[in-house]
Amino acid sequence: MFDAEGFIFLDKRSMYRSPYVRLGIHMHNVRIINQIKEILESQGIRSSLNKKQDRLLFYGETVTEFLNLVPIRNPKHLNKLKASRG
Repeated sequence: MFDAEGFIFLDKRSMYRSPYVRLGIHMHNVRIINQIKEILESQGIRSSLNKKQDRLLFYGETVTEFLNLVPIRNPKHLNKLKASRG
């Protein structure tokens, strides 16, 4: 699901020493987004919904927890993660 509907955002503002990684999943089906949120929370992974509730967002320590649970195979996402780690 993440490989197709997910995104990685690297916040490069000067307030961060290195790019701050944020992950998200965007879907128009709010019911599926809420189901994904519930499943991940049952595994101890916190997330936030945006106002429209069509994006599930992960940041901070949650990014590492998410990546440890969900394998990513999309080369575009893998390259962004690699770039964020220097």
